[in-house]
Amino acid sequence: MIPDKFLYFFDKNVIGHLATTRPDGALQNNPVIVMLVDGDLKISLTKSRKKYRNLIADPRCAVSITDPDDTSHYMEVRGTISFEDDIDNAFVNAIARKSVVLAPN
Repeated sequence: MIPDKFLYFFDKNVIGHLATTRPDGALQNNPVIVMLVDGDLKISLTKSRKKYRNLIADPRCAVSITDPDDTSHYMEVRGTISFEDDIDNAFVNAIARKSVVLAPN
């Protein structure tokens, strides 16, 4: 559950940093686009990427998100990931639409 004081983050184009655990136990941290959809934090992953394979092996992860307008304001979400195929590309298209709408003029 994302606390109300952080919901405004998702009115912006925010980049999160996804931390996963590699098979050797080392941590891996990658930037990802994040969106809040019906109360769930969602990210887009490509199945060919190492971060996806890391999460298949160990679904525990953490995502840190920084307010792009005030980098001293951030949040971290920790938990386990669940996967949902984006068969019709609806989620990826939503990310693209949001990026275009919120792009600076």
